[in-house]
Amino acid sequence: MNRSKRLFGWCVGGMFAAWTLWSVLMAFVGEPFSSPLLRALVRVSVVLIPALAYVHFVVQDREDFWAFRRNWRQGLLVGAVLSCLFGVLIVAQNSGRTFALPVGFAIWFNFIIVSPLVEEMMFRRVILVHLQSVTSTLRAILLESLLFSLLHLPWWFLSGEQQGVALATALVSLFIYGVVFSVAVHYTKSIWAALLPHWINNLIILSFNS
Repeated sequence: MNRSKRLFGWCVGGMFAAWTLWSVLMAFVGEPFSSPLLRALVRVSVVLIPALAYVHFVVQDREDFWAFRRNWRQGLLVGAVLSCLFGVLIVAQNSGRTFALPVGFAIWFNFIIVSPLVEEMMFRRVILVHLQSVTSTLRAILLESLLFSLLHLPWWFLSGEQQGVALATALVSLFIYGVVFSVAVHYTKSIWAALLPHWINNLIILSFNS
């Protein structure tokens, strides 16, 4: 258990440290660090590599650890319901704004398809499962959701993309998303319950901001 705790700490700490460092480089140096494709590759790598490392060195029973096959029908059903709920909420909040699908490989690769995938693998499987092994499910969900929210802080803060009240609101919103996604995965035992609405949520938000 002590070994798994240490590796967990290194993986999560390394993820935060790597993304914070890259955010500093993007914010204060710019090109080539801020190029869309390179940013996408780094964003995915700093989340995926620690997740894979943790599973490789800690998890003994890796059979469908990522929960893609387990209860996939139930996961997709719950994910579809959440997608509809979030979609209606986002559309209502952006009433009057133009909706246009994003254009560009880097945007789709990073923000819409792959980043949500690796974030769900890391947060709803690696982090949530580990925390549930050392504390109560409620505490695990709250802490994991807080970490999910804070991962987005370095770039938003350093770039000025979100400031003041807008920054606080965005972080609280992500925390709530994290809680909802975590509860959905916990009860369905399927990553699809969170991955599907995560994909749809990002797609709709970016379509209103493209």
